[in-house]
Amino acid sequence: MNDKSVSIRPARREDVPAMIAMLADDHLGRARERGRIRCLRPITKAFARVERDPNLTLVVAESEGRVAAACNSRSCLVSARKAAWRGLLEDVRVASDCRSRGIGEPIGAMGGR
Repeated sequence: MNDKSVSIRPARREDVPAMIAMLADDHLGRARERGRIRCLRPITKAFARVERDPNLTLVVAESEGRVAAACNSRSCLVSARKAAWRGLLEDVRVASDCRSRGIGEPIGAMGGR
């Protein structure tokens, strides 16, 4: 990772507006998320459902005191690996002004860190 000032933590409710802004910050998301930024009630209800699910975690990356990236972490049982629990990262989003700094790269792509 190029940026040494990045910390990863579970998302909090106050992070929801920043996460939605990242969803709306691409050519597909602009139309899809346009009205949702003003109306956070359905999103905060969905966030509460995720908080209650022990197999789901929303994670954010903070850089320079703000949310720079977000992703979904999902735990699942994989029977092909002798019933091992695996973690999946999905829906990785990085704020447009934080892209190309390695924040959203998989750990293996960051030299094993």
